[in-house]
Amino acid sequence: MSKTVLSTLIAAAIAATSLATLTDASQSKAAAAATMSCSIPNQVVCTVTSAKGLRSVLIKAQTPQGTVALVDKSYRSCPKSVKVSWDSAYHSSSTKFVECAPAKLKLKMN
Repeated sequence: MSKTVLSTLIAAAIAATSLATLTDASQSKAAAAATMSCSIPNQVVCTVTSAKGLRSVLIKAQTPQGTVALVDKSYRSCPKSVKVSWDSAYHSSSTKFVECAPAKLKLKMN
C-alpha cells in the first residue's frame, strides 16, 4: 500500500472517530438550549447556535500531555450563531456553551 493511500486511510479513520465523538458531545447537549452541528473535511468545522445568543464556546480534548482547549472563544455581542474549527487530528472530549442571559429591567417606583 502506498504512503499516500495509507495516509488518506488514517486521516479518514481519525475524521470518522472525531465525528462520532462530536455527535456524542452534541447529543449530550440536546437538553440544553445551545446546539452544535459539525462537518469534517481537513479540519473540524462546527456551527454552534443558541436562541439566547452565545457568550462563550469552550471545546477541550484529552491528549497525552493533558487537557487542551481546542476552541476557547468569547463573544461580547451575543451572536445567535458562531462557527468554530480545529484540526481534525484532535478529538473533542468536552464542550461547554455559555449562553447570554436575557436583559433584566429594573423599574424604580417613587
